[in-house]
Amino acid sequence: MSPLIIITSFSILIPILFWIYRVRDIENIYHVFAFCLITGFINEILHFFFRTTYTSILITSIYHFIESQCFLYVFLSWVVLNKDFKKLLHLLFFIIVSIEFIYILNTGNYNIFWIYVLTIIILVILGFKILTSENLKITISQKLIIIPVIVYFIYYSILDILMALLFNKQTQPLFINLYYVIHLINFISYISFSLAFLWAPKKEKYL
Repeated sequence: MSPLIIITSFSILIPILFWIYRVRDIENIYHVFAFCLITGFINEILHFFFRTTYTSILITSIYHFIESQCFLYVFLSWVVLNKDFKKLLHLLFFIIVSIEFIYILNTGNYNIFWIYVLTIIILVILGFKILTSENLKITISQKLIIIPVIVYFIYYSILDILMALLFNKQTQPLFINLYYVIHLINFISYISFSLAFLWAPKKEKYL
């Protein structure tokens, strides 16, 4: 693992530190997002120590499960939808990612990437709905979370689809370079998340 990848991967600590700085006075929904980042940090540490294929894939699957539920909870908190529909989406995500986890646990293979891509597509749609809604007053801190997440998810899903269709020995160097871009996107996203925590609205205080 190159030093650049290590630095960009563990730069996820930056927004976590900003969250710790604001932890007492920001709205609770930001704590859910921070929990997602903390599990992401743990995921990076585990991948650093456990590099066997099966273990690495299993760790990634567990992280996908937590990540998808956290992002869904955050996005649904910021969008206007029917409560029953929100519950249905949570159940759908639970079923989809559980299928991925059980399949990987039993086979050790991660060739059903489309399951994770399906959750990504739903989250991207929700993100665009929040950003374009005329009935919501979107704060700058929300935009600083939603926009980087959308950019990352779109790039990641397109790359996964292209790999499934075009990956071979000849195209391997190209895809390695394309995956390096993900680390750059992540680093920029972590800076954006840090600003989101810094400018997050203060939680309401009740007498």
